[in-house]
Amino acid sequence: MTYLCLTDRLALEIVTPFNALELFSLVDANRDHLREYLPWVDATKSSDDSASFIKGALKRFAEARELTYFIKQDGCIIGIISLWLEYPDTNTHEIGYWLAKSHTNQGIMTHCVARLLEMAFSSLQAKKVQISCATTNTASNRLAQKAGMKLEGLIRNVEKVNDSIYDHHVYGILEAEYRKMAQTSASS
Repeated sequence: MTYLCLTDRLALEIVTPFNALELFSLVDANRDHLREYLPWVDATKSSDDSASFIKGALKRFAEARELTYFIKQDGCIIGIISLWLEYPDTNTHEIGYWLAKSHTNQGIMTHCVARLLEMAFSSLQAKKVQISCATTNTASNRLAQKAGMKLEGLIRNVEKVNDSIYDHHVYGILEAEYRKMAQTSASS
């Protein structure tokens, strides 16, 4: 689970503090792109902030509450994807992610989300996986739908990012729905 090869060029690698400078440089280069929907961007001012993020993710990994991966293409970090245990009592996990602007609209995140769904249901015995995203974030809404998730609801006035307040759509897929979808695509 620490390294997952997706294609000959694309992989997921568990975050490590050794890559804090590379991660910060990527965030810094994509600041305008990321800050529209991500509240932490403006507070990320140095590689020390990226190192703190990584250390927190690794702490939650050690507590079996989170898996956070670097998305790497040709060995370089191009984004982050996380799977965290949102509701332990129901074994419900949530996926969160971001990608450098130069790598959007290429199907990369679709591959990554598909792999995390497979892992959640196969290795972690998840009963449900969900994605919550701003209603205005067209790409994330489309991604959740392509992953086979159903729109479960709207949470109004839920997140403040910079000077904007966003409503969120919550998408989810249950284990049985995922297994049926996987079986259907395998027989096609």
